[in-house]
Amino acid sequence: MKKTVCLCAAALCLLLLSSCFAGNTTTDYARNHVYGLGEAIHFYDEKNDRDPLGTLTFLSVYVLSNDAFTLKERDGAKDGQPAYKEVTYSQLVQINYTYQSAAEKSPRSYAVYDSAGSRGVLNPGVPYDKIPVDDGVGCLIAALPARGDSVRVEVLYSGVFAPNAVANLTIEGKTPAPERPTSPAGQNGQAMALLQAQLDEQQQRILSLGEQLGKKQNQITVLVILLSTVSSVLLMLLWQQLRNRKKS
Repeated sequence: MKKTVCLCAAALCLLLLSSCFAGNTTTDYARNHVYGLGEAIHFYDEKNDRDPLGTLTFLSVYVLSNDAFTLKERDGAKDGQPAYKEVTYSQLVQINYTYQSAAEKSPRSYAVYDSAGSRGVLNPGVPYDKIPVDDGVGCLIAALPARGDSVRVEVLYSGVFAPNAVANLTIEGKTPAPERPTSPAGQNGQAMALLQAQLDEQQQRILSLGEQLGKKQNQITVLVILLSTVSSVLLMLLWQQLRNRKKS
């Protein structure tokens, strides 16, 4: 009986974790489909008859810098205080994209990897010159551990750990394209685009914090369910023992 109960509890945990990993968002293809530059990624709400959520399209990737630099990152704790280490990055890239929302929702977060498969850091705290973008175009700034000619972007729309879409993007240019003279109206448009990009960066930071809080909340929820299951099993066993004693 104990073995059966344990198996049921394990199955319940796997079901809960799988829903946390995958989320409730789908695209036009299976999760192992890899998108490319210029390919529209349509997101749907699987819980509500595949209602459209929005469309994401990666437009271009440019190298902002190929000079190595270091970032100070958290490395556990020492003597009860946060510990940090210096991590070297070799490339800084800008990923331009457009997103059209159909339900006032947007991707939860992004994860960017270099061509060797190592994860990069979004919005690193280093100075850089961003390439101007047109109105309605957002961008991701990512520090990559290794230099390369491509990047991999994982889009987490509703999932916490597993991406809802994956894109392999080829880097189009090694250096920013020269700026062309613009009219005052064009300069105003670029200023608005830069402000929008800064807002996008802040939103990504907020989403990243929300992702971390969501992970902790999911862990607490699973723990509560496990404790409830174990308590129920123990009560059942105790009740069975008392019942057997009364019969004897």
